[in-house]
Order: sequence, then structure tokens, then C-alpha cells
Amino acid sequence: KKLVLIMASSKPLFSTYVEPLQDKPEDGYEPEPQKQYNDDLDQKEQYDDDFDDYDPDDYNTSSKNSSGSSKKKGKKKMTAQQFKDVDLESLFFSDDDNFDIARKICEFYDEQFGDKDAVCMVADIGKKPAMSYWVSGDYVRRHDNIQNKRIIVYRACKHIEAKKPLVSHDEFVEFVKKLSIEYEDESTDIICDLMDKEFGDGCHYCRSSIENASYDIYSRFSDDYDAGFRLESGAYVIAWRR
Repeated sequence: KKLVLIMASSKPLFSTYVEPLQDKPEDGYEPEPQKQYNDDLDQKEQYDDDFDDYDPDDYNTSSKNSSGSSKKKGKKKMTAQQFKDVDLESLFFSDDDNFDIARKICEFYDEQFGDKDAVCMVADIGKKPAMSYWVSGDYVRRHDNIQNKRIIVYRACKHIEAKKPLVSHDEFVEFVKKLSIEYEDESTDIICDLMDKEFGDGCHYCRSSIENASYDIYSRFSDDYDAGFRLESGAYVIAWRR
């Protein structure tokens, strides 16, 4: 595991948690992955028909221990609606920083599903980045204000084999940086699509050009394909491939 911190300060404005991806085979239906092109679109609530086994108490996260983690019954599956019904505010403390909030939310969902597919972006209000990312089915939530934080959390698509030959970490970073400079005035969707074309579907791209932007991402990557850098313009980029 490694924590990439950007900027020399006691509390970085940007950070991302990344670890090499090791997928576990899952039995049963796997939702079709979907590309999310605009995180500013109003969320359209979608309901699952399978509520036969749903018990709200299974996802009651109001009781916390001293470390801030929730007491859970260990149920390993959720429908998309159950995923959206979880009270995110109960998973963290009001004085947690952006990174701790993102980590705690992902750890909660990872435990429910028994995998490491959760991704979470937490930003200060008015300072969120633009994102383009791959989502598994309808497992995505967007919130404009929870404890004065903008939060996006989703289940990433399963790992897809990267295009061959694989490139090194430095080559991945160099390619993403080149795209980021060339298409800095374009949508993040264009850059992410070009990353998918080069490395294979499953790329995620996040860029903030807001002055004094503050955001953190908790995520996983594969094949050493992850990058984080600041452009000369001041824009900050975090990118990775699931």
C-alpha cells in the first residue's frame, strides 16, 4: 500500500490512496459496467425490484466505535438502492479530513461486498474536480453537501485485462500528462476516452482547475497504472486504471 501526497504541507490539499488490484472471482450476476461522463448531472434515482431480503437494520450505521468505524452485521450484498440508502454521514466524524472520510466510506462498502471495488471522492464545497469514470451498474451516489463536503462514491467496474504490451508506471504517467496538457481546455471525458483507447477500458480521470481546490480520492489500480501531478496552469490531476 502507498499513500501519494501532493504539496509540502502538514495537511495536503490533494491525496489519493492506491494499492495494487487483486480481484477475487465472484459468483452470480455482474452488472454491466457503465462510463459516467458527467458527475454534475442530477442523480436519477433507480430502484431495484429485489427487496425481499432487505432489512434496514442491516445497514444502520448510526452506532460507531471509538475509531469511527461502524458496527455491521457483515452482510455481503446490496442492491443498488440499498447502496444509495446508506447514511453516509454516520460513517465518519464531522472533524475528519477529506481523506479519512473517503477511506471510511470505501472500507464500509468493501466490507459489505467482500471486495475492494469502492471508490470515493471527497471535496470541499465548491472545490470539486471534474471526473470521468467507470461504474458497475447503478452503484453510484453523488451528494452536493454532506457535512459541508461534496461526495461521490461508486463501485468501480471489475478489472479488465489491459492492452498489451503493458507499459511502465513512468510511461503511463507521461502519456496521461501529455493528454492533460493537450486537452486541458476540453472535457475530462475526452481525456478518459483516449486513455481507454490506449490502455483498455477501465480508466478513471479526475482534474481540478479551481483555485485552492481541495479534494481526496480513495481508490485502487492495476498494473502500476496510476498518476498524480500538477500542471503548469495549476490544475491538479489524479488518474488510474482499474
